[in-house]
Amino acid sequence: MTFAPTLDRVARVLPLQLPTVAADSGKLTEAIMKDEFADRFRAIKLRLAGQTAEEICRVLGRSRAWFHRWWRRYRASGPDGLFDQTRARQQLQRLAPEVERTILSIRQRLESQAHPRTRYSLIGARAIVAELKALGIRPLPALRTIERVLQRHGITVPRVHLARFLAEQPYPLSPPHDSNQQHQLDLVGPIYLKGRRQRYYIYVCKDAFDGAVCLKLGRSRRMEVVLTFLGDCWKSLGRSEQLQFDNAREYLVN
Repeated sequence: MTFAPTLDRVARVLPLQLPTVAADSGKLTEAIMKDEFADRFRAIKLRLAGQTAEEICRVLGRSRAWFHRWWRRYRASGPDGLFDQTRARQQLQRLAPEVERTILSIRQRLESQAHPRTRYSLIGARAIVAELKALGIRPLPALRTIERVLQRHGITVPRVHLARFLAEQPYPLSPPHDSNQQHQLDLVGPIYLKGRRQRYYIYVCKDAFDGAVCLKLGRSRRMEVVLTFLGDCWKSLGRSEQLQFDNAREYLVN
């Protein structure tokens, strides 16, 4: 079995382009990286030519896990997947010190605006990106990168992740099935009229079944005043079997 013609065709489709590798150890490290990249491309060429994973691993002296890792990367991203993309992305995301100082200076300028027309202007990451763009600074950092810079210097606080919303627990009373089975009493206030110190309260009594409401404006929330309101309310709505009070301490009884 020969693969020479097939390999020639695959080589034209999948050229071996090795990236430039900067290493402190010099040519030895660069040669090792070139051998690594060469083995990746050679393994893909052999697999496309029809050789099995066992044969490829035996020829290259690699493990099956190594081959399947780069085979998956090739199937997902093509030849670009054979490079160390994660490390490249991390290097690109490093922010230059002068850009970081520019971000802090812009934020300080935005916070110091005291003119009545600009004191309510935005000072967050989007406003900083807009000014960086206007100044011609390229490449522009991401919004999240600017937020991390501000947090690292103590200008802002990290995002708060709130706990999941809990479903409202049902009130420990059986729901009404007819009118005047359950009335709900509440007081709204205090409220004030303009120019006066007198407190006012709105007494509210509602039928929990049919929604009928009785309202009254009063000046006190004492218990005897509330009982007088209930007597007047029940004359129009009818007397309730159950009365659900507000949790105010005025309504607590021994």
